[in-house]
Amino acid sequence: MQTKEDLQTKIKKQLAKSLKKHEITPRDLLLILTIFSKADTSEELHLLIELFKDEYPPFLELLDTEKYDTKSEFEHSIHEFISEMVQVNPLLAAKITHEALKKESTLDSISKQFPEFKNFLQNKK
Repeated sequence: MQTKEDLQTKIKKQLAKSLKKHEITPRDLLLILTIFSKADTSEELHLLIELFKDEYPPFLELLDTEKYDTKSEFEHSIHEFISEMVQVNPLLAAKITHEALKKESTLDSISKQFPEFKNFLQNKK
């Protein structure tokens, strides 16, 4: 999950782009920024994005970007781990690859299932 500050930056960039394209009005921008400034966490920001996505198309685009970024991070982390692990423990590498190919798999779900992967992610930070 990204930080509140990172998400705020993405929201502001998306809103600025939308304002330039005349997808939102200055009044809408002010309203959105006022409401979003009340969010204390990135989770609250995500909830607000979900709430506004139907009324303001820029938020749909932001959600799509979020999904892409999360998927890219997932794929990169899995690839990196598998590349290192395949020589040390090929069976574990195969099991994690199998799990990662499941549509519902996330970094969190694989970390819970495989402590070695969780340790790998923690050591990357």
